[in-house]
Amino acid sequence: MQHSTPSPNQADKKRFELLHEIGCVACSMWGFFSPCQIHHLLSGGIRRGHLYTIPLCPYHHVGQVDHGRNIRHMATLLGPSLALESKRFHLVFGSDDELLAKANEAIGKLRRIKDGNQTDHGDAAGDPPRGDAG
Repeated sequence: MQHSTPSPNQADKKRFELLHEIGCVACSMWGFFSPCQIHHLLSGGIRRGHLYTIPLCPYHHVGQVDHGRNIRHMATLLGPSLALESKRFHLVFGSDDELLAKANEAIGKLRRIKDGNQTDHGDAAGDPPRGDAG
C-alpha cells in the first residue's frame, strides 16, 4: 500500500512502540486501556508525517466492532468512531492537535518513567502542581 509518508526511521519506530504501550488515547479518556493502531493525522488529505501520530483502538480508528456487538452498542460504550463519525468524534475527544498533545504528553511521561527520571506524580505538563516539600 502506497502512503504519503516515507518508511518510518528508527526514531519513528520507537514512537510507534511507545504509542502502543500507551494504548488508545480516546479509550484512556474513559479511564481504560485498549490496544491500539497508529493513526496518522492528516492535513488536506495528506499525512502530516510520523511525528503526527496518535494511538487509536480499532473501533475508534476504523470503526471495527467487537465480536458479538454492533455499532450502536460500541458507540454507547466508547463514544463515536473517527472513521464513522469524524465530526462527533472530534467534539467528544478533541481536535487532532489536542489529541496529538495528549499522546505526546503520555509519551513524555512514559519516557521519564522508563528513564527513571520521574520520582513522583505531577512531572508532566497538565498534571497538578506539587506542594513544596519545605
